[in-house]
Amino acid sequence: MTDLEVSKGDVREISQCAGRDRWKIENQGLNSQKRGGFALKHPYSLDYTSAKVFYFLLQMAHLFFQLMVAGSLLKKYFPRGFGSLKNFAERLRKAWRNSLLAEQVLDLLDQLRLQIRFDTS
Repeated sequence: MTDLEVSKGDVREISQCAGRDRWKIENQGLNSQKRGGFALKHPYSLDYTSAKVFYFLLQMAHLFFQLMVAGSLLKKYFPRGFGSLKNFAERLRKAWRNSLLAEQVLDLLDQLRLQIRFDTS
């Protein structure tokens, strides 16, 4: 769907450009999931349902990662960054796997009001 004015003369160009843009987005996303530390190709299970659940969780992790990278909080609290995005993903994975949050911390996080702004530059 589009709000572009489409006529016989420009329908081909519009559809080809949109198709290329969509292909680029999808290809970059899959490439990131394969080579960016998300281990998309690793066969964790031969069971079809388990594989679907794994891929769904991987998609959620990738979306969360993209929001973290584009958001303002990461730049605010880590102005020098982490080196590569793959290094950031690995550090985030280790932090979540190896740390348990106390109930008091979860209560504080629940009361915390944050606003995340996305960098569109």
